[in-house]
Amino acid sequence: FDRALHAKLVRRLQQEGAKLVVFDVLFIDASRAITAAEHDFAAAMKDSGRVVIGAQYFEDTQLAANSTTVWPPIDLFRDAAAGWGLARLHRDTDFGARRVSPGTDRVPCLAWKAAELAGVEVAQQPGTRRQERWLNYYCREPFAGISYSDVVSGKPLPPGFSFKDKVVFIGSGEVAGFTGQEKEQFRYPWTWVTGHFPFGVEMHATTYANLARRDWMTRLPMAVEILLLLICGAAAGYGLSCLRPLAAPGLASLDRITACSCLWLAVATNAPREGL
Repeated sequence: FDRALHAKLVRRLQQEGAKLVVFDVLFIDASRAITAAEHDFAAAMKDSGRVVIGAQYFEDTQLAANSTTVWPPIDLFRDAAAGWGLARLHRDTDFGARRVSPGTDRVPCLAWKAAELAGVEVAQQPGTRRQERWLNYYCREPFAGISYSDVVSGKPLPPGFSFKDKVVFIGSGEVAGFTGQEKEQFRYPWTWVTGHFPFGVEMHATTYANLARRDWMTRLPMAVEILLLLICGAAAGYGLSCLRPLAAPGLASLDRITACSCLWLAVATNAPREGL
């Protein structure tokens, strides 16, 4: 994108009263020419004082001691922004995003830096940043979204939509890091129903919401997990063995559907509708 467009976006969001603007966008190419558009974007960020931008890092796990290389934003933007954080997210082999990516020892993740600047309580305790946290997904579509082009072109906002006092995340799922890399999409609990793979910007927004609401998930100790599995397995095995052969499979299937429905209701009732 022409950086002048980013400048227009920042100024529009500032006028609309956005609390914080978070770019899930990498500005790390030092070889790119610095033009008037770059200076305009930097000026807009500096005037706002509430813009967070992304950085990238690479972790080489093949070495005996893991080697981590961070690519920060270019100097012009790093000096103008209120802060910057790592945009890379942890993705499991099945494309699922389950754990909160805290960042490296020295550099926080994008959502943590945004939470720190927004005054979120937990982010004021840097010693707890690398604590293990698991993502809490609220519902299929927890965030309100709006087109980048609509905001930049000055179109009126939809009825009832407002940026005032919102933390606005900006990003795309088309490219992860560099041109030619695979799309930055992730599996989440409803992918098997909807076929939707959320983009990275949605993961950052979910991470921020978990930190702001202090409702991330914590994994039980391994011993407790094993004990629960044994108890549930034994109870289900004994209970189903008491039924007739044709009734047992049907009840087992119904019990699974009921459990999934209860889980949906439990997480949907707490779903925030924040600005994205």
